[in-house]
Amino acid sequence: PADTALRCRRRPHTLAWSLRPIAEFVGASCSVELYQPANYPLSNLTDGNYDTKMWTNGAQGVGQTVTMEYTDIINTNEVKLVFGSGDRAAGAVVEISADNLEWTEIGSFTAADLVAEGSSYTYTCNGNGQPAKYVRMRLTQDSSQWLQLFEFEVNKAKNSAARSRSLSPTTAR
Repeated sequence: PADTALRCRRRPHTLAWSLRPIAEFVGASCSVELYQPANYPLSNLTDGNYDTKMWTNGAQGVGQTVTMEYTDIINTNEVKLVFGSGDRAAGAVVEISADNLEWTEIGSFTAADLVAEGSSYTYTCNGNGQPAKYVRMRLTQDSSQWLQLFEFEVNKAKNSAARSRSLSPTTAR
């Protein structure tokens, strides 16, 4: 019967899509002074070499950060921190931000949570594709140890979905 029929008007909808460029890594920053920066620079965090490191010049303090910055928003998936056998983070959170002002925690750990992998100790968490331009490790525990961080990997895992390219409607922004 006509009175029970579903009435639907067809309206032409147009959805425009744009391909965002691949976001590039800008650089790393640390909130404290480095020990011998010529030998242990922040660039060691992204060189893919688990034998090179950045090294802070003093004891670990709550609130100290190591931050990775990108040219544009990325879909944050796997984040992996690689430490050596000494001077590991006593406790920290991994956080992401689109604006470097508001931060969202995607993981937390203490030294006891680190996983031994050969001579390295690692912590891995996942942002589940959440958007970010900044990814940081923020210390949550004081320690008399200095901090040595060998790699700070973001979306380096095999098959990390939509690493830094995304297809999105232009109306989404």
